[in-house]
Amino acid sequence: MAESRKKIELDTSKDKRLKNLKPFQCGNPGGPGRPKGAVEFRTVLAELIDMNAPDKHVKRLKQHGVKLPASTWRYLLASTALLKAAGGSTRHLEIVLDRLEGAVKQQIETSGSVNVNYVELPKEFEE
Repeated sequence: MAESRKKIELDTSKDKRLKNLKPFQCGNPGGPGRPKGAVEFRTVLAELIDMNAPDKHVKRLKQHGVKLPASTWRYLLASTALLKAAGGSTRHLEIVLDRLEGAVKQQIETSGSVNVNYVELPKEFEE
């Protein structure tokens, strides 16, 4: 069985690995960045969320007795989160409450002490 396996040899020579690398432009250590004219995901999502949702999703909510003021994705997603929270999903309940009441501030316990030593500066450093 071991004989039927093919051995895969990898070329790990440094020359091959570095062949396609190109240095960054001078004064731009982070690289070229996002291409000009690229649209952010957040912008696209903001445009799409107010579009009408497919009827099959809206009908499913209507079967649960939910009356949407508009059949947009925004209302559809909010209603679905509420239904799942009401059905016992703690994650959806947390999401809904965080949006309504604001996220609970996380408390960080700290212990220990800080020692501060004052050193007198020589007169030549004083103004």
